[in-house]
Amino acid sequence: VFDDSSGILCLPNPCSLGASNASPNVNYTQCNKLSSGDSCTPSCTSGFITTSPASFSLVCVGNIYTDTSNMACEAADICQAPRNPDPNANYAPCSNVLEGSPCIPTCKPGYERTLTPFTLVCDGGGVYDDPGSCVPVACVGGVVNPAMHVDYTPCTRLRSGSVCEPECMEGYVKEDSTGFTLQCPGGVFTDYSGTLCVVANCSVPRN
Repeated sequence: VFDDSSGILCLPNPCSLGASNASPNVNYTQCNKLSSGDSCTPSCTSGFITTSPASFSLVCVGNIYTDTSNMACEAADICQAPRNPDPNANYAPCSNVLEGSPCIPTCKPGYERTLTPFTLVCDGGGVYDDPGSCVPVACVGGVVNPAMHVDYTPCTRLRSGSVCEPECMEGYVKEDSTGFTLQCPGGVFTDYSGTLCVVANCSVPRN
């Protein structure tokens, strides 16, 4: 038995010189910033994608390591259009974009996305599936041009595209009103109903 008084400190080797068996179209930039013992997941170079990303543990001798991930990168297709387009979505930002890129469709006013962004995966014809959709926005933000003595509570329970007929506050009655279709960008809406609420006539007893 002996005591180690040498003060030797063993540090992991840096992996700055890259992979000795670099695969074509694989990007090892992140791996080259690490050291022995670290885990690395290579990526694909621009214009290429992989369907099986894999990690491996770095063992760096002389700042060089062996890639044991067996990851392969293949040329990405150009995505053109969705297979079943949402009629309330605009897919222009996702046209002529490389497969594997993020897609962020926009929605018509009064609609919002259920999933954004999503990663483009397209077939040989450039067609891709949209896992999200544009749904009507809830009108919970209220009205931007409230009329006097009008109660918009029924409208705030609805969504864009629904027809709303505002009510009158207590003590007032409708003299003129029409329903209107809600458009709620940002959750707020404009009253197009022309609802007119006037003071209720109390001259006749209830009973």
